[in-house]
Amino acid sequence: MKNLLLFLLFAFSFTVHAQNVNIPDTAFKQRLIKAGFDLNKDGQIQTSEALLVTHIEVDSDYSEDDEDAIDDRIESLEGIAAFKNLTKLNCSGNLLRALDVSKNLKLQRLLCTDNRIASLNISSNISLSELYCDDNKITKLDISKNTNLTLLDCTRNELSSLDVSQNRLLETLNFVRNHLTSIDVSQNPNLMDLACSYNALISLDISNNPKIFYLSCLENKMTKIYLPASMKTTNFKKDETAVWVKK
Repeated sequence: MKNLLLFLLFAFSFTVHAQNVNIPDTAFKQRLIKAGFDLNKDGQIQTSEALLVTHIEVDSDYSEDDEDAIDDRIESLEGIAAFKNLTKLNCSGNLLRALDVSKNLKLQRLLCTDNRIASLNISSNISLSELYCDDNKITKLDISKNTNLTLLDCTRNELSSLDVSQNRLLETLNFVRNHLTSIDVSQNPNLMDLACSYNALISLDISNNPKIFYLSCLENKMTKIYLPASMKTTNFKKDETAVWVKK
């Protein structure tokens, strides 16, 4: 009888423990608790509580120049996978070096601007429509599975290549201040806003992008920019050494 009671007590303790989401980063856990996701006020985020969350805003505006500011920046989002109904995540302005949201299959908007991210895993996020990952240290960005993507801002990273051929719904593409020598946007018929300044692009062809109304391609190595014959260049910015070539 005594052994049975000990077994039941152990099983109960294990079950309770298993229901809590493992969130090793203290700053991340405290931000979640402060946001009101700890419904039973036990100082933990339970799996059942995580499933109720659709939006997480844990961005930080901490400034080292402000002597009175409290450094609440997050270094890890481990535990984010438990938030399976998450549709929006804003974790900008933190100290993240890697981010994996591949288990958050309902995610539609991801803002992870101004971190130190070198690795970003969005390989399973088919529902993702907006991605802001600017001001990081990303060297490779695989968006081939993100076929519903309409906006991508990856400004100020370490990209030397970018494949957007599978993103036919893309409307806004911003990759200013990277290291690209070429970009193929021929498979992006809905593209309206293209910012690609401060790269090493040799040429640019937007002849298959009739909806573009804003283009900024300053500080590249281009001599020719190909565009549709009827396209107006009123809102277009280029280097003086580059010429318009209408097809």
